[in-house]
Amino acid sequence: MVAANCHSPRHHRNSAKTANETNATSVRARGERRRACLAASIMRNAARSSSSRASSESGNGAGALPLATLLFCAAMQWLGLYVASFLLVAGFMRFIGRIAWWKSLLTSFVFAFAMFATFDVAFDVIMPKGPIEALFGR
Repeated sequence: MVAANCHSPRHHRNSAKTANETNATSVRARGERRRACLAASIMRNAARSSSSRASSESGNGAGALPLATLLFCAAMQWLGLYVASFLLVAGFMRFIGRIAWWKSLLTSFVFAFAMFATFDVAFDVIMPKGPIEALFGR
């Protein structure tokens, strides 16, 4: 971290620095201070926005997590892992995150497909299957 007053005197008798070297040092120090101030400002604004969002939405998703997890476990027995995961992600994105339907459905589909491709196709791991996965012959 750069000290608050890092300018060295230009006309010091014992200094071996030239005026150009001193000027370059002070310009670098000012640039470092500006970057530090900018970073601190960004962090402060991010903390404010996240705390204000959390306070305005408090209680919205905290109680839903245990219930959603239980419903996910129950649905996985009949629908299979991938359909239950699709519904869980879409539900959380839409109702807890208040994200548009099309984004929620698209993200959920990509997530469920990525899980299917990873576990069933690439690793050939046996996962809980439902009637929809049976249509694909897996």
